[in-house]
Amino acid sequence: DTLFEQQKLREITRHQVRYDTERKEQEIALLWQRNRIHELGIRQRNLYLFIAVLLLIALTIVAWLLYRAKKNREEKIKKEAALQAELLRLEAQSLLQDDRLRISRDLHDNIGAHLTFIHTSIASMTPGNAGWQNVQELVNDTISELRRTVWLMNKPSVSIEEWIIRLRAHYCKMGIIEVKVDNLTGKGGHMLSSRQATGLFRIVQEAVNNSLKYAIANRISIAVACNEAGMSIQVEDDGAGFLTDKAFHGFGLENMRHHAVEANGTLSIESTLGMGTRISVLIRFENTQYCV
Repeated sequence: DTLFEQQKLREITRHQVRYDTERKEQEIALLWQRNRIHELGIRQRNLYLFIAVLLLIALTIVAWLLYRAKKNREEKIKKEAALQAELLRLEAQSLLQDDRLRISRDLHDNIGAHLTFIHTSIASMTPGNAGWQNVQELVNDTISELRRTVWLMNKPSVSIEEWIIRLRAHYCKMGIIEVKVDNLTGKGGHMLSSRQATGLFRIVQEAVNNSLKYAIANRISIAVACNEAGMSIQVEDDGAGFLTDKAFHGFGLENMRHHAVEANGTLSIESTLGMGTRISVLIRFENTQYCV
């Protein structure tokens, strides 16, 4: 019995050891599976995070490409609008130039032809008295003024030098009028638009006519100066003068101011009774260019 009991005890011990070993192996296998599942979960989360980052980068790239495409379209639309505006401006300028040419041709061919015919008729019929001579001189002056108007209208722009030459030619026969030119700097030559050249000429004409007609001046000085900043014109006489606050709306002074504004300039008038009159015009050049 004792031997049987001992054998039975050893058998029970062996089975107990085997059971404990298998149980521990199962626990180890379970722990390994749990660790494996945990690692797979971490990998899955990392994969999801990586996919999310890729999607975010892709969305950012797509958004940037859409923004760039939108900006490019906007810039293209702006360029097309600017080009269209420039084409419209050039077309309007071309139409304006065509109208100028048409009007100048009409003036030259129609009114000029009639004035030339009148001048020829008067020259052949003049009996020599002062009245006929005055009429002939008036027709000559009208023809000269018509030619000057056609010349100004026919040119889209006029250089300062051309304008001064025309001014001197207009007043060269009048001994009491002196045209002075100074402070012309540079060599490039600033260009006046047709409107500026016409407006400045009309201002000088109106000022000289007022000096001769109303101020009874004995001396009239026209001073033209120009530099890289702008151009100034002064018409000064030694006539009777007037009160500027009372006569500013008369004697064509309002027209002179209007011509100055159209020429992108300013007009100032200084006059004293018995001390003469000075009319000044200042034109500021929009871009830095030198005069002739």
